[in-house]
Amino acid sequence: MKPANSASSLALTPMFEVLRDSSTYGIVRLVSVLLGLASIPIFAQIMSPNTLGQYSLALLTITLSYQIVSEWSRSSILRFDSRYRGTEEYGRYLSNVFVVPMAAGLLLGIAALAVHLTTGFPAGFGRYVPVCVAVFLLSILNALLMALLRVRQEAKKFAAIQLLNRSVSLAVGVALILLLGVGGEGLIYGMLVAFAIALPLA
Repeated sequence: MKPANSASSLALTPMFEVLRDSSTYGIVRLVSVLLGLASIPIFAQIMSPNTLGQYSLALLTITLSYQIVSEWSRSSILRFDSRYRGTEEYGRYLSNVFVVPMAAGLLLGIAALAVHLTTGFPAGFGRYVPVCVAVFLLSILNALLMALLRVRQEAKKFAAIQLLNRSVSLAVGVALILLLGVGGEGLIYGMLVAFAIALPLA
């Protein structure tokens, strides 16, 4: 009987871990969605339609840009981290998946700043460009660190950092708009403050 019970417990343990981690990630996703839905009427109250539109375009640009630059490295971490971890090649592997996208992001960010400073493009986004570049670079690093936490099964830490990031960015952004009277770029500065707190924890 003991071998049968032992085999059964061994079979159930991986299933329990999958269900536990999946539920944790699912709760984080649900809370993030709820925070996003709750923020829509708040943004509509504190920002004009034009300001909200500018913020939405800026956020969309950041999101698409960092995903394009970092997605291959994030996928590599999810696929190969367990293979290289504990080997002599792990340091080189981490350098490849971190340094390359960060260097590409830095070059892209410098190019965006140079274009804006020399041509004024995009017009009307002068207060957005510098902070958007900073958040873009930190978003790349955040995506890679979050992938490492996931592949190392640090579900609770992943969840805590994600929720901290989301809640702090919204709270600081809204506070900046209400207290200092800044535009939609205040929400981007909120993301910058959130990353400054969350990334060292990651």
